[in-house]
Amino acid sequence: MKMSRKALTAMIAASIAATALPAAAMANNLSNTLTSSAGSAANSAEPQTGAQTAVPTAAPETGAQAAASAPAVQAEPSPESMFTTEDVDGGVVITGFNIPDGLTADVVIPETIDGKNVVGLKNSGNKACMPGAKKVTSLDTSLCTGLTIDPYAFYGCTGISSVDLSQCTSVGSGAFDGCTGIKGSVDLSKCTSVGTYAFRGCKGIESVTFPTQKGYTIGNSAFFGCTSITGSVDLSQCTSVGERAFYGTGISGSVDLSQCTSVGSGAFDGCNGIEGSVDLSQCTSVGEYAFYGCTGITKVTWPTDKMTT
Repeated sequence: MKMSRKALTAMIAASIAATALPAAAMANNLSNTLTSSAGSAANSAEPQTGAQTAVPTAAPETGAQAAASAPAVQAEPSPESMFTTEDVDGGVVITGFNIPDGLTADVVIPETIDGKNVVGLKNSGNKACMPGAKKVTSLDTSLCTGLTIDPYAFYGCTGISSVDLSQCTSVGSGAFDGCTGIKGSVDLSKCTSVGTYAFRGCKGIESVTFPTQKGYTIGNSAFFGCTSITGSVDLSQCTSVGERAFYGTGISGSVDLSQCTSVGSGAFDGCNGIEGSVDLSQCTSVGEYAFYGCTGITKVTWPTDKMTT
């Protein structure tokens, strides 16, 4: 785990406070050091007189004194100590973060813990984030392969400013719901499913990279209210877009839905930046208000066989 500057400073300060010499002794040691350095400089500049040679030098430190005056060294926390885990088929899942009270941390999920592959972040709570998750300031999963993130794993964790989900295969319902601090881009290029409310209200997300492999789905309200998402999104391999999935976003340009079999109610409601043609030739259902207010759409290709609306 990569500790934030704030966390590392606080931990080192705590270690020094627990082992440091009294303030007066520290001042004396500093004074002796400066005096000794000044004396050495003077000695190298000119020959010593008798009076100068009579100045006593500091006695060598004993082993105990050296140990007491040495700065405390903070050991790098191990993955085994920084996470709580649970064994599962195929490896281990992380069930919580052991971040000390009063501290925050930039978290890098390790590839292995105790020699076992990390395959997921598991949340056993009900619409409550994982233990310790509210102390996470950034999340990096790029070292893992095939990682899944459980529903509500980081629900309401407003302190998270960035996420690297480039190796995630599944983001559960509400996994980052209400994480209003997340900014920039989100890479979902390996995901097969993005759950309901997965990123709802994440107003700082500006762009999303979706998979180029056919077969992924986007749940209801997955990006509801993500007002900073602008520009085009590549949905060319998406097979299902849930209700209100992009409601209130600023996506624009052409939207390729040629592989979609269903588009939910209000999926693109209010996305008036969408323009050009929309291919719904594979759809079996298109919900009410799916493209409400999308005044830039000039053509819709409907399926040739029966479709429900």
